[in-house]
Amino acid sequence: MKKGQERDLWVFASLSGRHHLEMLVPGTFFEKAMEMKVLATGVYDPGYNRNRVLVSGLRKVGVEVVEYPYALRRTADTETLRSFARDVHLVYLPPFTHADVSFVKKLVDKPLVFDPLISKYLTKVHDYRAVWKYSPRGMKNYLKDKLPLNVADFVLCDTEHHKEYFFEMFKVPLEKMAVLPVGFVEDDFQPVGVRSGDGIFRVGFYGSFVPLQGIRKIVEAARLLKDDPSIRFEIIGKGNEYDDVYRLANKEYALDNLVFHGLLPYAKLS
Repeated sequence: MKKGQERDLWVFASLSGRHHLEMLVPGTFFEKAMEMKVLATGVYDPGYNRNRVLVSGLRKVGVEVVEYPYALRRTADTETLRSFARDVHLVYLPPFTHADVSFVKKLVDKPLVFDPLISKYLTKVHDYRAVWKYSPRGMKNYLKDKLPLNVADFVLCDTEHHKEYFFEMFKVPLEKMAVLPVGFVEDDFQPVGVRSGDGIFRVGFYGSFVPLQGIRKIVEAARLLKDDPSIRFEIIGKGNEYDDVYRLANKEYALDNLVFHGLLPYAKLS
């Protein structure tokens, strides 16, 4: 890594994680942001919430972000990618771009910031239990995590637990990781001044029902509180575990303090 690039990596992580605390950070921090230019690339969806949060946050504090998503590595225009990378400080690989890290690393000479969001090994082997950990597919998924996490110059983690897991499982040095919690695009949501007058405390969940999100724990919490009429759980979304969780809540536990709303348009969440 070239002189000054290590500092830029930390500035990037701090900016992306602290854009909502803009007024609390010294002005010199944001003067540095005005000098930064970042390339976001890989097989990714610019409209995915995590990507929108980070990119909009960086732009909000003055970082110039150039986006070059491509559909397939074999059809990516490598010359265009190299051209974009020439005058940037960093290259950002958004969530789920595990397979793009080594590909991009070979093409550019700038530091790579990788934001995996998930562990493919943890998801396939432990969450979905679709793969036995000692099988060839288990090893393949292990390497799908280990190689990009160690090839990248810097890794963003959405939780402290993921940071610890990457260190313990894949030997990723702690000093090359930082935690950037899941957030939201501030312009999409505004504070609501009027609350319901029914006296009910509402607990909301919005997700895709993957095991990692802990929806079963929420159902268990609702079961423990089922005799308290002042608390209500509102569940929004659908996904892998939806049918099983719905059955657990409505058939096995017969909970009337937990309501499933299914999928809702993003615009209605505000």
